[in-house]
Amino acid sequence: MQALLDLSWLWFIEETIQFCFGLICHQDRSILFNIDGRTLPLCPRCIGMHLGFTAILIFYTLYNFKLPRMRNRTSQILISSAICLAGIHWIAGQLDLLEMDSISRLITGLITGGAVSLFLYSYRYESHFNTHRINVQKWKLLLQSLVIIMVGLTTAFISNFFLLLLFLSLSVVINISTIVKTLILLLKRLQLNNFLSIKNIKVIK
Repeated sequence: MQALLDLSWLWFIEETIQFCFGLICHQDRSILFNIDGRTLPLCPRCIGMHLGFTAILIFYTLYNFKLPRMRNRTSQILISSAICLAGIHWIAGQLDLLEMDSISRLITGLITGGAVSLFLYSYRYESHFNTHRINVQKWKLLLQSLVIIMVGLTTAFISNFFLLLLFLSLSVVINISTIVKTLILLLKRLQLNNFLSIKNIKVIK
């Protein structure tokens, strides 16, 4: 088993993940976390944002809690403030208004990532309820499969570092695909609204 885990494909996967993470993160080595003596290729803020985003997806999929309504003024203010938190924290640090550390970066990232996730899923729930409800069932199946895979990898004695790296990679892929799909739904909705507006104008004429 150990010989299998020492094969070069593990190294190749790790290098590929590190390269891909470099496309979305500055990877400043002075602030990166170390696990088992190895450096995670995502900064604390990026880790927090992606974990926060994925956490909302997991909890909503498992417990189906009530999403905040984006048409509600209070929800808009709270979620908008939370989304801006990581940016405000970064700006304050750059201006030396406060001292940043890895934990504060991680926490503000978690809050911002969770808020972005709430915003996107609330929009999709309000605007595309039927599609969203079907997707929840798909996500449940996906989460169950991921749990089985993670348990299998753990029992195969893969290091904690590599296991966390794989989980972060899955989180990044899921989060980016969710954002892209939401943007596509938004564009389709705008296109439909424009079509209906033009149709109404023709009817009036």
